[in-house]
This record gives sequence, C-alpha cells and structure tokens, in this order.
Amino acid sequence: MSVFEILNSSDYLFIDKIIDSAYGDNDLLIIVTLGNKSSQKVNIDFNSVNINDVNEISRSEIKYRIYLKNYISYLVINESYDNQSIGVYSGNKIRQYLESPFIEMCKKQTLSYQILDIENIKHYGLMTENHIINILTENEFEFGEFVE
Repeated sequence: MSVFEILNSSDYLFIDKIIDSAYGDNDLLIIVTLGNKSSQKVNIDFNSVNINDVNEISRSEIKYRIYLKNYISYLVINESYDNQSIGVYSGNKIRQYLESPFIEMCKKQTLSYQILDIENIKHYGLMTENHIINILTENEFEFGEFVE
C-alpha cells in the first residue's frame, strides 16, 4: 500500500507540523501521524457540553511527510469550525476538489486563474482530526515516511 493510500484511507489523521518554505520559497511541508482508537473511554467537556464514554484517540509513532514544491495559496481551519467541507470532491482524508468556496475565494484574491493554465490548477484538502488544510497549487503532492 502506498503512503497516499495509507493516509487517505486512515480513520484518524493528525497534523504534527506545517512548515512553509521548508526547503525553498513557497514550498509546503506537512508532517502527519495516524491515530489509533483506544479501548479506554474518556469524558469530554466541550464548551460546557459533556460527552461521555468516548473512545480516546492516540497518535502512532510513525510520521509521514506530505510535500508540495510550490503552492498558490493555502488556508488552515480549526476543524471545529469547518463548514462541512462544502464542494465537489473525490477522496477521503486527502481530497481533490473540482468546485469549492476556497477555489472561488482564490479566483477573487489571486491572479492564478488569470495567468496560469486553469487545467493545471488543483485544490487539495487535507482532512485531519484538528485541522482542515486547503491548498491551491499546480503541483502534485510528494509522500513518504518522515524521519527526524
């Protein structure tokens, strides 16, 4: 199974680090780990709402890297405030959008759709347990295991 398939099919995915310009100008390095559901139950208090007997999710030891050589724009959202990832997309944890509010915002806020070949512009979404990352790019992701 490829790293992409492992990440995309995972039940739980966490962001460890987001590094802008990690190796050069305007590249993006995202370090992620998978989550494991524990048999241990916990109680959660979220804004004065109590949720009881929830399975605890822990992070695995193995880290993966998701790398983009260049991006046009990216946006990180606290997943608690995500608007249900509106749009037309394929994928699970790693999505490619054909239509989305993020694409519409980038059309208004950047010159990308005026100066680049629109057939090459892609909107990717990374859906993780605590973050939603929207990325507009002409590049493909590079995946691999991350070694510190």
